[in-house]
Amino acid sequence: MASDPSAKDKAAIDQQVKEKQIKIYVHNTQNSTPDVQAQVKEAKAQGIPVVTVTETLAPAGASFQQWQTSQLRGIAQALAKATGK
Repeated sequence: MASDPSAKDKAAIDQQVKEKQIKIYVHNTQNSTPDVQAQVKEAKAQGIPVVTVTETLAPAGASFQQWQTSQLRGIAQALAKATGK
C-alpha cells in the first residue's frame, strides 16, 4: 500500500534539493502531487536534472522491454548530465 511521504521525509528532500545534495531527481509522473511538482520546479531551478518515469507501460504500444529501456536511458542521460560522465 502506497502512502504519502511524512513531513520529515518531505523536509529532508526539500533540503537536499535546495542544497544540491542529489545528482538527479526521479519524477514519477503518475504520482505527482503539488508537493512533488514544487520539488521538481525547485530541482530544475537548482540545475538538477529531472528524469520522468511511469508506473505503467508508456507509450501504450511499446513492449515491456522498450518501456523499461527507455526509462533506464533517461536515468542514464540525467546521471551523465549531472556527473559529466
